[in-house]
Amino acid sequence: MQPVVVHLDFHANNVSLCDDDQMKVIDWTQISVSDYRLDLTWTLMIMGDYGQTQWGERILQTYCQVVNKPLESLGYFNVLTYTKLLANTVISSRNSPTELGMRPEKAESIKRKDPILRKLDERVHKIADINVPEWDEIC
Repeated sequence: MQPVVVHLDFHANNVSLCDDDQMKVIDWTQISVSDYRLDLTWTLMIMGDYGQTQWGERILQTYCQVVNKPLESLGYFNVLTYTKLLANTVISSRNSPTELGMRPEKAESIKRKDPILRKLDERVHKIADINVPEWDEIC
């Protein structure tokens, strides 16, 4: 796969409509060069799991139509994406938001997503047959 520039937190809240009716992507704090599927699976998780299931399904359907080729190994990239979020949740639950450079409301919003996080943990286990021991400790 050809490496590309990835945002690594691409979702609707990181797209801004400007006064000139142009859309701009904001919050490039995690920019990297990697595989496009990392951005895609993060977007699908945020918009589908955290948003509404049909948003994730529609985004994936549209993406497949636009690129006009099958997407391979999404399960692998889902595991990477879900594990990233679970690891961030463990870290934010063990440290103060100030220590992490995080807004307090962001840390609290992560903790309030417990049902979704449990679902993602189950998916990691189902796809890769692995457990995240630190995640098990905070549940």
